[in-house]
Amino acid sequence: MKQIDRHIDEAYGVLEVPRVLHKQPVTDPLEVSMRPQHSPIPASESVGPDVAIIRTPKADIPGPHRIEAIKREVIAGTEAIGRHRYFELCGSKQLGRDELMQVIEQLYCFSVFFERLLTLRISRYSSDMDGRVLSMARSHLSEEFGHSILFFKCLSQNGKSIDDILRIRPKMFTRALYGYLSAIITHENEFIANVAIMQAMESLGLQFFSATLPVLEHHNMMSEAMRAHSEADEEHAQLGLEFAAEFDDRTLSKALATIRDIYRLMGFVLDEWLGDRD
Repeated sequence: MKQIDRHIDEAYGVLEVPRVLHKQPVTDPLEVSMRPQHSPIPASESVGPDVAIIRTPKADIPGPHRIEAIKREVIAGTEAIGRHRYFELCGSKQLGRDELMQVIEQLYCFSVFFERLLTLRISRYSSDMDGRVLSMARSHLSEEFGHSILFFKCLSQNGKSIDDILRIRPKMFTRALYGYLSAIITHENEFIANVAIMQAMESLGLQFFSATLPVLEHHNMMSEAMRAHSEADEEHAQLGLEFAAEFDDRTLSKALATIRDIYRLMGFVLDEWLGDRD
């Protein structure tokens, strides 16, 4: 594997955008079956350059109960992962400095991956997707872009040399989480991808960074990256949630399963980051 996003170049603001093929007209029956069923746009609808196409999968019985289903799944995942040993160690301030540095190393790796995921969402957009999701994805990228550099600085300011940072490699479950999210963005509709990134990952981020920040401060470690996430993730976790009111049954079911998968996978990620799966 190449050095992760060319650490030094990225530290100076250069980001290698992933190469993603533009979506071609669908001919694969399997791909057709996986795409959302959208209501056709009325022939009379005028679409200008500044008008977003709205194509939310239409629910048979739309309503706030579908939004509540998403919220309940996130709450259940939050409660379950909150019992993980990582959060117990953070709460009791028993997470040592060396352990914390290993965690930050993997956070750095995943922050690079996360930028790739956000650019992937945008690069996969096509005219048969909902324009509101594209707009949201662009805004999200603009806010998240550069967080990998904050983690780079965090490592550097806390004793890691540039050579040490260049030798950091993502662990297996760090890669697995990246791979799972890449698959969701690539093979599911834009609404399921949005739930995965916003409702699941941003909620996890809020929980994780809120627990980790006090431990960093306890060890007198630089924590600008953690603070940035702690302040932004709560708002991000709500973005696009309103779309769920119109989800069809298939989209809602898949979105709920995706949330469960991500929280379960995060348990394995934290095990490995603590050295329990080395």
